[in-house]
Parts: sequence; structure tokens; C-alpha cells
Amino acid sequence: LRIGLTYHGTVLYLMNAGMGEVIVAPIYQVLERRGVNFEFFNRVTAIEADESGKGLERVRIALQATPKNGNYDPLISVNGLPCWPNEPDYDQLEEGEELRKGKVNLESRWADWQDPGERVLEAGQDFDQLVLGISLAGLGELCGDLRNKNDHWHLMLDKIPSMQTFGVQLWLDKTLPEMGWKGPLRSAVAAPEVLDVWADMSHTIQRENYDFREMPRGIIYLCGPLAGDMLKRPPSDHGVPAEAWDEVFKDASKWLSTYPGWIWPGSGKNAGDKALDLGNLFAPGAENDEDRLQAQFFRANIDPTERYVLSPPKWNKLRLPPGASGFDRLFLAGDWTRTAVNAGCVEAATMSGMECSRALCGYPEHIIGEHFMVG
Repeated sequence: LRIGLTYHGTVLYLMNAGMGEVIVAPIYQVLERRGVNFEFFNRVTAIEADESGKGLERVRIALQATPKNGNYDPLISVNGLPCWPNEPDYDQLEEGEELRKGKVNLESRWADWQDPGERVLEAGQDFDQLVLGISLAGLGELCGDLRNKNDHWHLMLDKIPSMQTFGVQLWLDKTLPEMGWKGPLRSAVAAPEVLDVWADMSHTIQRENYDFREMPRGIIYLCGPLAGDMLKRPPSDHGVPAEAWDEVFKDASKWLSTYPGWIWPGSGKNAGDKALDLGNLFAPGAENDEDRLQAQFFRANIDPTERYVLSPPKWNKLRLPPGASGFDRLFLAGDWTRTAVNAGCVEAATMSGMECSRALCGYPEHIIGEHFMVG
């Protein structure tokens, strides 16, 4: 209701590329031009409170890799659009060749990698105020000291759950109308489990690089919950990401062999088939259906900061507001904080950031929709 009745402009926008490119990259570029210093490949390992339990004392950070010239440019250009790549630019890193050869994913909790260095930030010396934007599921292993010295942190970290999810992207040799979709809308949040959310993203074809003699005619994004809890596995278990990918591929394959015909009636080999005809998948060079399916995109969102923070009844009251962390010097930001929305979405993340800014400097004074239906 709050999003639907207090929006400005329009309640929903159709993005012409991925959210990382449409929203995150422009924000990054604006901040950089305003003089914000970004230091990539810094991984927080611990946030420690002082002896009084009322303020912060230090932050411990692992240095994962070393930019050759002291700075790292993270974006690449795809048809003129600044984009986030799917792996680092190894040529900019001192350890780049070793990372490339080892196929090390530095964003993974289970990466088989020895960090080359560490830095320690001391309160009052290296920082005056700290904004914590790491998502809730990632804080359990970093904020043990805060948990032990503040009952609210203890309850928040123990009681508010999160879950792992997965995403699938399919490139097609057919358009959705050719696959039988006749509805005016091109997305749904009530598809059969487990891939219960899908969207037609065919309009992003123009943003991708193709030889125009051979290109897809449709793109579908799907996502849903991933059963299990990989977070229980220790960081030393380096096989977790590959195991999770296999699980995603298995679940997606099962779904694609069972449900597509209910949504897109013309997607099967024969009229009435519910299984997706894998021959409809765009995969240049693939020799068989298995290769065509393997060529699509599958992702397991299992890392702590990728997990979806849930909003169970009665427990939203345990979320901490951005400006009331319970510790001096510490401010919070993210869709896991206490906002007017309390749900995993970019609206909640934005409102949280605005509330964090207001706690730090008094701006903005008013946030649209924050007091909607409050007596």
C-alpha cells in the first residue's frame, strides 16, 4: 500500500538493462565524481565495540588483492553502457594472474584464497563515523562482539531469518508471443514453485553484444527460493559453490521439464506439452539439448550478503533503525534495517539510505511515504 499510494513518477519502471547497470553503476559514478574514495577488494572480517559496550573501537579488514596503480576501475563498456563485469579485471591487480589461473571468486565466502594483507581501522584515528551497509546475513560472523555487548543486536541477529535463492536467465530463438504468451503484462510473481517469479526481459537484447547475423529473439529471467542452507557450511569447505550450482541446475532443469507449457502454451515440442522444448534456447555452437541448457545462465545466491532477509510476523520490531544502531559512531543502511517498508526491495534500501543520511547530517528532512497510515 505504501509503495502503491505514495509513489512519485510511476509505481513501476521497466529497466532497459540490469539493475546493476541502471541503478548501481550511475550511483557509483556520481559518488566518484563527488570525490568519494572507493577501495575495492577490502573484505570486512570483524567489527569490534569498545570496553563500555556503547561505542565502536575498531574494524578489521582483509586486503584480498592489490591494485597495481593504487586505484581500481571496476566498470567495463558494453555498447556504450557502463557495466559491472562478471569477474575482476585481472590485469589491474598484482595478484591477477594467480586469481585468473585459480578461477578464484573473491566474492565467495568459500573462496580458496589466502588474503595477502590486513588493515585495522581505529575509531577516532581512522574513522569518526561508520556506515554499515553489509546485509544482515553477513553480520553474524562479523559482529560477534556487538552481539555480545548489546541485547538488541543479539536478538536481531538470532531472530530475523534470511534464505538463499537462485536465478535463471534463458536466451530464446523465439519471442514470447511465439511461445504462446498472450497477456498484456510480461511478468508474474505467482508462477509455479520453485521458479515462482519471472519476467520477459527481451528488450535488453539491444544492450548485449551480438553478431547481428545470429542473435536471440527473447530473454526470460526467473528466480525463486533455493532449498537448504549452505551458510551452515564452513568457509573452509571450498566445494560449496560448485555444489550449489549443481543444485540450481538440477532444480531449474526439473522445473523447465514440468511447468513452462502452463505459462507459455507454445513452448513445448508438441501442442499441449508442458516441458520446454530445449530446441527453443538460443545457444550458438551447441550440438544438443544438454549443451543448449548448459549455455544459459544459472546462479546460486548463497553468500551471506546475497541472501534474502525475511519479514516474519512479530519480528520486524527487532530490526534496528538506520540512525539508532545502539553504538556511538555506527550508522546502518540496507533493506534489512527498520524502515517504512521492511521488505527486501530497492525501495526499502533507498529509504534506509535516506534515513541514514538524515541521522548523519540532517538531510533529507522528509522521506516520501515514511509516515503513511501512521496515526
